[in-house]
Amino acid sequence: MSEKPRISDLHADVRVPFQDMTKPEYTEPPNRHSDIGERGEHSVLARLQEFGVSDPDLQSAGIENLREMTEEQYEALLGRAVQEQFSLIFANAFDHWKEGSVEQQWDSIRKTAQMVKKWKSNWGLDLVLRGEDIRTERPSAVLTLEGLYLLEHLKNPKQEDVDRVLADIHAIGIRSVVLQYNEPTALAEWNEGLTVLGEYTVRGLLERNMLVDLAHARPATRLDILRLAEDTGHGQQILFSHGAPSTEVASNPLNHPLEVQRGLSDEEIQRIMKMGGIIGLSVTRPFTESPECLARTFDRLAQFEYGPQSLALGTDFGGIAPSFSVGMLSPSEVALKLGDALSERVGASDAHVAAILRTNAQQWVQKVLK
Repeated sequence: MSEKPRISDLHADVRVPFQDMTKPEYTEPPNRHSDIGERGEHSVLARLQEFGVSDPDLQSAGIENLREMTEEQYEALLGRAVQEQFSLIFANAFDHWKEGSVEQQWDSIRKTAQMVKKWKSNWGLDLVLRGEDIRTERPSAVLTLEGLYLLEHLKNPKQEDVDRVLADIHAIGIRSVVLQYNEPTALAEWNEGLTVLGEYTVRGLLERNMLVDLAHARPATRLDILRLAEDTGHGQQILFSHGAPSTEVASNPLNHPLEVQRGLSDEEIQRIMKMGGIIGLSVTRPFTESPECLARTFDRLAQFEYGPQSLALGTDFGGIAPSFSVGMLSPSEVALKLGDALSERVGASDAHVAAILRTNAQQWVQKVLK
């Protein structure tokens, strides 16, 4: 691979394809598009392409038949791509496979953690457990978890169950958690927000100096989390890792109302910025329609107080079907095309472009993750 521009990314799904290479992408739920992969091949190929792995890279690794690719080969290709294209990556471990057992979920989480640790030993990536672990001269990785379904497997989970699960995921290296994945759980109702147990969980995450991610949460849940963060003085630990403002999502009448509700209101955005949190904007549909549209959104939000230092990327790489793409299907394409759009279409300075693409996320993690 040739030298590529580096980005920082607040959300990237790095390991999901090897759940089952014969399926188009994820198992049910959620139901995803069947057109994964530009040649109609397996999700593994699409995932590697989205991280900038090319056909020559596959050939140099001696991979001719994707069905015969091993997990070790996949992890090696992905690790090398991350090392060459990222300054900081939030490496996401999925935890919403409800049809699996608790042990199966833990197996996925452990394998993600092990893969990131291999990146450290093989390519010098720093595994970030505290902000001081970030070194700006080489890439870093933060382990994240999307959904706390480890608790959903329990009948009537109690506070002691929350304490145990939070202690376990912290011990394995997880530092950021998405509480709710587009549906009601024991922690967050559909329209009523956090349950009593959910509030206890958020307090536990904040007290452990972990990051609480508002992505995928329903509006009432987000508002409850913001209130708790403000009341406890932990607001800088709040992030919105991937998505868009609801006004931008709603501007396309083809977008579903649930997609609009995933977006943040301007009031929420300003509250997060004021508290010292960070917001990552996605680079695909339904959250934007082009690099130019995304650049205009960044420019609009940068006009808010605290805006310039509070904006970053949340690419959602690994969850992108080709039909979601707006012409940016790899980190290097985001750096080049969005960087050009920010510079040429909205007149952003080189320092502001670098802040959005790379340094804001790095500096935020250095400051916040204690």
